[in-house]
Amino acid sequence: MAKFNINEIKGTSKEERQAIAEAVRQDPEIWNAVNGIGGLSEKSQSGMMVGTVTDGRDPIKDATVDASGKLGMKKSTKTNQYGFYRFELDQDLYSVTFTINGQVSDPKEIDVKMGQTTILDQIQQ
Repeated sequence: MAKFNINEIKGTSKEERQAIAEAVRQDPEIWNAVNGIGGLSEKSQSGMMVGTVTDGRDPIKDATVDASGKLGMKKSTKTNQYGFYRFELDQDLYSVTFTINGQVSDPKEIDVKMGQTTILDQIQQ
C-alpha cells in the first residue's frame, strides 16, 4: 500500500484543495475510505447523503438543505463555507430541496441505502 502524505495537500492552494475535495466527493468509494474513521461501515443501519451547493463556480454558504423520507424521517441542515453539507439518514427514498436566498429548488428524489454514501450536488444559477 502506498504511503500518503497529508502535508502535500496542506501545501497546495485553496483552489487546488477545493478541486481535490470535489474529486473525493464525486467518488463514493474514495469518500467512504476517507471518512472511514467515524464514517459509515458497510454494515451500518443508515446511509449518508453529501454534496455541495454552488453558483456554478463558487460555493454557497448557509444554503438550507431539506430531506424528507417516504417513511417519515425529516432532516434539515445548512451548507458550510465551502458549500458542503452532510446528512446521516435511514434507508429510504428522500425528496430533497435546496433553499438559497428564499428561493426553493424543485425537489429531487434520492435513494439512500444502508452503508452507502449518496452524492447530490446543486448548482444554483
